Amino acid sequence: MIEKVNNNTNSPSSTALTVINQQSRALSIPSNATALSNFVKTNNFLLTNAQKLLQNINPTAQSYLAAHKNAQKLGFTVLDAALILIAKINAIPTAQGNHNPNIQTKAQILKQVFNLTVKQAWRLCQLTDEAVRKEKEYALKYDEIPTISHALKYVTAQENAIKRQQKREKIAEARINAEKKTLPNETHDLIWADTNTIVNTPNIKDMTPDNAIIFILCEKAEVTQVIDAIHNQKFEYVDQAVIIKTKMQKGSRKCFQNFHKCLLVGIKGNYDSPFSYQAPSVIYETNMQGVDETTYCQGIIEQMYPDAAYLDLVSDTPINNRWDVCDNSMEN
Repeated sequence: MIEKVNNNTNSPSSTALTVINQQSRALSIPSNATALSNFVKTNNFLLTNAQKLLQNINPTAQSYLAAHKNAQKLGFTVLDAALILIAKINAIPTAQGNHNPNIQTKAQILKQVFNLTVKQAWRLCQLTDEAVRKEKEYALKYDEIPTISHALKYVTAQENAIKRQQKREKIAEARINAEKKTLPNETHDLIWADTNTIVNTPNIKDMTPDNAIIFILCEKAEVTQVIDAIHNQKFEYVDQAVIIKTKMQKGSRKCFQNFHKCLLVGIKGNYDSPFSYQAPSVIYETNMQGVDETTYCQGIIEQMYPDAAYLDLVSDTPINNRWDVCDNSMEN
């Protein structure tokens, strides 16, 4: 039960414990920003004393339980106070392009009024009512001390669940689009694909000649899935190159940070190795001169296999007239 206190900036209200009734005790949470800051500092002092009590050489079980319960109550109050503080932070007006030096920026207000950096405020503002509710339920169920850091894990879990759902929807959409695409009647012996197209286009093996090669651009975490798809298409996985990115890529990672993509190669039958030009196995994004990785890699492939018949299963528009793409007319 939370009791708000109307504060006057000239005479700040007390931040001590306020007795609500015999059955329910709560802390008064000030609504004024300065008083709220003092409130948190005061109760942090109480928590420090509780921690010192726990460090006593011979604490009694009773003193430990009392300190634990006080810390738990304080944790509940800090969570409620954080939500109030978040509302006040979100209410700070922005300069909106006004360069008047007399108008404070949001960063200045955060520092002067709330004693927070922009990064600290951003992290705090990730907290939601739902996350606080779950954190309280968890603390009560398992007799734990609630914290903002643990509550933020519920926010992360919810975001990850949304991302997983979006990924499932994207895969389902890709599968539907792949089924709608009509492969050209011409015979192409060099195929460009990505993870979605090689996994969801079942008849690549049927529209290629006996001797063919396929290049698949994929994320590091998708390598195993793509190699399985290469074998399912009756191709043999034979080689790969890596594309070194300038920024860490999002996505799952088992051991290492994700700073590269993979370009896997599969061959069906007896397809000759490049004769006139053999590209390096490491491609740097910094050397791409502003073009996207598909355009750059397809340009390299043209140098490696200048006489091949190219088919791009991914793009709707070819990079030049040497490449064919799938017919999407059935979608209209």
